[in-house]
Amino acid sequence: MEKTEERIETIEDASEEQLYLVSALTEDSAKALSILEGHIKSSGAKVVKAEDLGPKPLAFPINKKRQLNLVSVFFTLERKDVAALTEEFRHESGINRFIITTWREDPEKKMSSRSRKPRDV
Repeated sequence: MEKTEERIETIEDASEEQLYLVSALTEDSAKALSILEGHIKSSGAKVVKAEDLGPKPLAFPINKKRQLNLVSVFFTLERKDVAALTEEFRHESGINRFIITTWREDPEKKMSSRSRKPRDV
């Protein structure tokens, strides 16, 4: 009987909105931000924050490029709708690579840097 109740709770949790972050590498930041925001808004999600983080050097070439622009968009969406949004991003030619992750903190909050002790060599 407990397993049925747990399963029902899991299904109900899927309808709750959660905060996500999509980070994308692209050649044209402005175009990528408009593409991402357009797909996010058309899926019924709310864009919380969008930013262009500028050009970043890559560890390995992507489509023969050694440097691409990094953009990020924070948005809220129900878990059940994330897979459809991911498929929309996959078919966009203006986005070279992307990843969608969950986010638990407030996107406006500054991240604290950890103080590191120098290692003894």
